[in-house]
Amino acid sequence: MMLGKGLAQDGKTRVLSEETYNEILRSRVVFPNWIRTPSSIFSADQLYAQGWYQMIYRKKHRVIHHDGIFPGYITLFAFFPDDDLAIAASINQSSESTSHAAVYDLADRFLGYRDVDWGEVYGKLTDSSRAKKQPKRIEGTHPSRPLEAFAGNYQLKGYGTLRIELAKNDNGEPVLNASIGEIECPLKHAQYDTFACRLFGNNIDFTFFSTVASKTIDKVNVGDFEPSLGEVIFSRVI
Repeated sequence: MMLGKGLAQDGKTRVLSEETYNEILRSRVVFPNWIRTPSSIFSADQLYAQGWYQMIYRKKHRVIHHDGIFPGYITLFAFFPDDDLAIAASINQSSESTSHAAVYDLADRFLGYRDVDWGEVYGKLTDSSRAKKQPKRIEGTHPSRPLEAFAGNYQLKGYGTLRIELAKNDNGEPVLNASIGEIECPLKHAQYDTFACRLFGNNIDFTFFSTVASKTIDKVNVGDFEPSLGEVIFSRVI
């Protein structure tokens, strides 16, 4: 339908009027350099319409795309209306780099370009981004309480129950595990009352703290779980 400018695949049935189609793709915002992707090196300014990113790829191919992401999954749909090309990528990890690399690699094969290894380009971007996100740690610190003091159920509306459970590792040493629904993540002590885990390719910090006079641990900040929201604080219920 998008390649057919509002027409179904049969080329006759109109799903969207031409006016609606053009209005959906009418550019409204120019993206600044700091939010461009590596593929933008072949593009003029990247524009944004009603839910669609747009750019001129390699100075002559119009490309329109948008992605969707959820922890553990990402999709990217891109179409090149002047080249009769549409590509959809569905990846079982949260890395935008992987989906973009897949789409532009396939696009280049179809368009006749083989001068860029998009896997390598986006791989370097991912490594650089991870390095910048690595928080500074203070060596030689310890939790303020025994590990069992951190165990319990914590809740936040919209997320459900975060379970922090005391377990033992392969050496019989006590450790903490975190889980939300079917998502599980072993916690490794980082510094003071902050523990970290590796989830969906990202480093996530769990910082525990107390807001009551008894000094009982009753809150946990999982701010890196959804960076665009800032602090994501769960409160103890058990």
